[in-house]
Amino acid sequence: MKEWKEYEKYVLSHFKNLYPNAKIQADVRLKGCISKLDRQIDILIEESVAGIEIRVVVECKYFNRRIDVKTVEDFLGFLRDIKASKGVLITNKGYSAGALNRATFDSHDIELRILDYGDIEHFLSFGCIVYHGPHGAAISCPPGWVMTLGMTPT
Repeated sequence: MKEWKEYEKYVLSHFKNLYPNAKIQADVRLKGCISKLDRQIDILIEESVAGIEIRVVVECKYFNRRIDVKTVEDFLGFLRDIKASKGVLITNKGYSAGALNRATFDSHDIELRILDYGDIEHFLSFGCIVYHGPHGAAISCPPGWVMTLGMTPT
């Protein structure tokens, strides 16, 4: 079996363990709302959170080079075409500073994270929804931060 295929299987199993109640599929095809073409998705995660439908697209890049800004720009266009809420680029070779800046600071209405394959075990989520009674807020976790639940300040 090819190394990239094993890489994608591992990433898929990580997200299935992380989100056991979500609908998670590999090698999905969706028609782009802009391009009108069938678009291939490595991993698609769909779940309803507080009545809001969330679509997360995970793209596995098994490259012999680092992710560059062009790859991020292409992926952002892809995410818009299939109306994704969030995107995750997983890479085995790392990424350039420009790629990280583009993903972090210029993603408009789509939240995008770039993860090094070695750091995938530390990725828990994009953020959370906190609420009390009828009031709530969505909190996004900045890149590099880890959000935990059930912790009491000491």
